[in-house]
Amino acid sequence: MAESSLQSLVADLITSHSAQSDAISHLATLLTLDPPPPFLYLHDYLSPNLTTKLVVDILDGLRSVQSTSFAVIDGYNCFTPRLFYDSVLNQLNNWTPTWEEGCSNFAGADDNNAASWLDSVDGFVQGIKSTQNPALSVKEKENSSHPDKSDAASNFFVFVYNTEKFVVNLPLLIAPFTRLREMTNLPATVIFLSAVSWNQIKPSGGAACEPYVLTLATPSQQETISYLLSLFPSSNSADIDPINPFNTTLKPLYAHFVNALYAICSTFIRQPEELAYIAAAQWPGFVAPVLADWRSKQLASEQNDADGVIFDLPDEETRLRLMKLFSPSWRTCMELVHPRLCSASGFSLSRDSSSSSSELSGLPPESLRTSGLSHMQKWIILASYIASHNAAKTDLRIFGKQSEGGVRKKGGGTRKTRSSAKIKASTHLMGPNSFPLDRLVAILGSFLADSHTNPMEDGDRSDPEVEAWRVNVFVSISELVECHLLQRVGAHDKLDGPPVFKCYASHQEVAELAEDLGVVLSDYLWNVV
Repeated sequence: MAESSLQSLVADLITSHSAQSDAISHLATLLTLDPPPPFLYLHDYLSPNLTTKLVVDILDGLRSVQSTSFAVIDGYNCFTPRLFYDSVLNQLNNWTPTWEEGCSNFAGADDNNAASWLDSVDGFVQGIKSTQNPALSVKEKENSSHPDKSDAASNFFVFVYNTEKFVVNLPLLIAPFTRLREMTNLPATVIFLSAVSWNQIKPSGGAACEPYVLTLATPSQQETISYLLSLFPSSNSADIDPINPFNTTLKPLYAHFVNALYAICSTFIRQPEELAYIAAAQWPGFVAPVLADWRSKQLASEQNDADGVIFDLPDEETRLRLMKLFSPSWRTCMELVHPRLCSASGFSLSRDSSSSSSELSGLPPESLRTSGLSHMQKWIILASYIASHNAAKTDLRIFGKQSEGGVRKKGGGTRKTRSSAKIKASTHLMGPNSFPLDRLVAILGSFLADSHTNPMEDGDRSDPEVEAWRVNVFVSISELVECHLLQRVGAHDKLDGPPVFKCYASHQEVAELAEDLGVVLSDYLWNVV
């Protein structure tokens, strides 16, 4: 490969992969050798996803400047040997199975021999030989000890990422696959990428080929910030409203935002892609006051029949005030977005884009976790909260009806205790208590009976409708467990007795839901907060 082509390829890759600039030249040099190393092991414990994109871009760039082919294999997808053989042969020969052709895999020129390519490692090696060096037949290659240089096969690469899962799925293929060049007598290069070291996953007995191990260094602060800045659009689209968070005029402000993001979050999060995900969640809310100011200037300009509006950036004092007012929201974002309790788009859309800078004191998590709940799920959360914070013996006093007048005895208020009695701490201070599913369903039925939405008390309902209602309740409970508003406690495989849950919704969350449902929460709590 020409030196100028290599330098041009490296320069383009550094521009698009600024977080891994040190590894780009090393990888590009290794893969452009003649021939490349037979087995290359990349160890990246911090950001293997970015390294995967980098290797694919390098291989794609090599294919555009010289005659090479490559296959990219996910260790999670290839859980049987036939899937692995098919994936490698299809990609090396640029073959995509289509529905019109019966979703058939690559068969080569001789369909009779292609059937045996997927039976074993020997058949797979035979398929590699037949497809990657078609200039000579297999028999000619075996009999010819000095083939013509013009008929020599070109380099080809097989790149496997998530190797730690590939080793678990197909442990018997690791040793022969690492010796692919030795078995095929072709310029094949096998590339493994994993977040664990080679010593932890290599086969015992020394059967596998020793790789050229390349451990990728942790991106520096400057490299990470450059990567985050490279994700900001470089030009404005004519089809999009110019008053948007990704207007190129805002890029200097975005640079200050990224530096603050790294200074706050890098202590706990070092992965560049995770920092980019948090930036995508925080940036629209951070820049919302600036966009609101632009919008007001645009409206004033339209009323005054002005020629246009100049979208300017806030001055240094305003920017510092904006940073200070926005700082409490970093913790909320890291608690919700980083563990994926809320998506970045959901976090950014939950903010009011027209709020002023004085309102940027941080978004409460309550409005995020309960914003998309259905009507039935709101009732379940309310019943679960009461079951977690009230003793079981108080259910009859709160929800039981008097024989006269049919008026419920409400809880509420604190109870007077004797001076000699021990004062128990409130459940709101001790945390939620566990409760069985039967108790939750009983409290839920009592609430729904008051709201006249309980089909169990309607004699006109058919059995299928009642069963559908029960299924809806149980499905809603399962969804709330996935949202971490409810948590199942105890052994999951325990068959005797009903499931036991705890409610981890906060008092503010439940109070908002009770207000939406038209329920006074304090009337149903034995100890009012």
